[in-house]
Amino acid sequence: MYETTLAFVFWTGGAAAGLQYFGWKSTWFSQQPEPLQIALLIGVFCLIVVSAFVVQRFDLPVLHFLEGYWYPWLRPLRRRLIAREAKRSQGT
Repeated sequence: MYETTLAFVFWTGGAAAGLQYFGWKSTWFSQQPEPLQIALLIGVFCLIVVSAFVVQRFDLPVLHFLEGYWYPWLRPLRRRLIAREAKRSQGT
């Protein structure tokens, strides 16, 4: 349930930023029929829940990737990036 709360906070922040940019006085939602408003709110809630599950599913593999624990088929890329960084740190 923790991930759903974080997703809700993320999407709420995004909605607030969008409303700040596009204006707070949008009347499009209030002009829609009530069943459509309810359906839209349910759809937004489902989007929040699905995004929380997607993030939860991929958080450990992404964390491992960022920490440098790469899959074997990515080792050539890893070696190339390490060599490039070593060369750059030597100042050449």
